[in-house]
Amino acid sequence: MKRCEMPDVRAEGVMDNLELAVPVFKALSHTVYDGFITTEGTDLRVRVSNSMSKSEAKLECDWKLRRFLMLHSQALQKISNIQGNSPTPNMLTSRLASHVLAEMKEIGWDKVDSVDETFQQLTLTLCDTAGRKHVLLLNLSPQKEASEMCTVHLPIPADFNINQDEQVSLQDLMNQFRVMVNKCEDFWEMMYEIDQNTWVLEPEKPGPSVCHRRLALGPRASLHIKVDAAQPRLLPQCSFLGADQDVAPLRERLNKHVHQWNVHCSILENLQTVLETTLPSPKTSSREKFTLECGICYSYRLGEAIPDNVCGDQCCGQTFHHQCLYEWLRGLPSSRQSFNRIYGECPFCSKPITVKIDAPF
Repeated sequence: MKRCEMPDVRAEGVMDNLELAVPVFKALSHTVYDGFITTEGTDLRVRVSNSMSKSEAKLECDWKLRRFLMLHSQALQKISNIQGNSPTPNMLTSRLASHVLAEMKEIGWDKVDSVDETFQQLTLTLCDTAGRKHVLLLNLSPQKEASEMCTVHLPIPADFNINQDEQVSLQDLMNQFRVMVNKCEDFWEMMYEIDQNTWVLEPEKPGPSVCHRRLALGPRASLHIKVDAAQPRLLPQCSFLGADQDVAPLRERLNKHVHQWNVHCSILENLQTVLETTLPSPKTSSREKFTLECGICYSYRLGEAIPDNVCGDQCCGQTFHHQCLYEWLRGLPSSRQSFNRIYGECPFCSKPITVKIDAPF
């Protein structure tokens, strides 16, 4: 039981319903009651002190009751501020605010994450079967079109099919959100397996809506995959990055064994089958081995760009950002230009290397 630090919450409603409480300390200045209050069929522990003046009483209570009281108090305060005033376009009416409060209770306070100060933006959360939390952001402003009402972070378009001519309850939206989350669970499970058992070079911290991964294949080779979240068991889009002598055999194996892709197996299992290799794992190797930093600026990212030019010499295989290599070759007195390419020497091994001129920087 934690002390309830909520100056805006008053204990009048709590005291009126404290039937399962007894005074544990009584004096002329104040009285302390300790007991239980029943809400939604559950008994929650409550301790009320300084209760000679109910409006100034202090509470110690269960965290679930504390959240309920905070949300309830915020809503009531906003409702009271609206009552008696002419609502502006940016304000909800008292009736609508009361209705939303009732709907929040209906869907369950455990799913209400936050309400903004204007009572026009509501954040709801939902956990999938694996315990991953997903967020549904609702804009309750009357000025918002129904199509702009919902914001979600899912890997597939969250089409809630809201009929603007009819009122849609929060429970309806949560039900639709739950359907969308359920559709994505197979996708999340397979991406989670990849994230846990391979070296994901990018993105560094993939969110639930990210459908692509760049996986380390070796010190000088990586594989970029883009998965169809609606059909995650199908063959993803694949592209290789690295020295040709390193990626050419892998590309050949993929083309040769693509017919072995099994929709009943996971993405990771299929990739290792068709590539005839075991992808490097955090259990067997360190990330530093696969960073593939640019050999000129010594960083991995240059804005949004990653090193995508590789020295073709088998003994070198150093990677470079396109812009870095272009600027390097342009500054060499021995470099030459032919059509849309510039030719010169690798900064590491001095072997011939080339880069396109017309690539956007």
